[in-house]
Amino acid sequence: GRAVLGTRQKKIQRKSICATLNEPPDADPHVRWCERGRLAAAPYSIMMKYTAVLFLAFIIGLVILADTDLLPAYVHALYDFPNGDKLGHFILFGLLTFFITRAVFSSLPARPRGWVTLSVGLTLAFFVALEEFSQKFFVMRTFSYLDLLASFLGLFVGGWVAYKTNVPKVL
Repeated sequence: GRAVLGTRQKKIQRKSICATLNEPPDADPHVRWCERGRLAAAPYSIMMKYTAVLFLAFIIGLVILADTDLLPAYVHALYDFPNGDKLGHFILFGLLTFFITRAVFSSLPARPRGWVTLSVGLTLAFFVALEEFSQKFFVMRTFSYLDLLASFLGLFVGGWVAYKTNVPKVL
């Protein structure tokens, strides 16, 4: 398990890093080199949040285009390959889970990673199932348990990869 540091322990840890680097611990954090790791993690956190939001918007756009039968021809080309749509479900929802899980990791670093991964995965699984079952109400769409299975497998793999990869640490 990962130890969660309180505010006091973080300050002590920062002071020891600053002392090692011979820098005053009360200096402006944007100037101190000992804060470099902390500052480097901030852009990563922001990037992951934007990536997650943009990718979610992309998938919502694809769903809307599919529901209204306005998907571009290059997307329809996936259906020309055997199980191409299943591969699309797997990749899209795997990436979505990866991006959202990593964004939550960087936003809530004190939360247990396993709990975050499970929470994100189950929440997305609910909405993915809702979207797949909603296809029964659209003439141009076809409900498929195999599509749902491919989506769930993508959710699982994306969450597992996010869980297993390292996140930049913030002191």
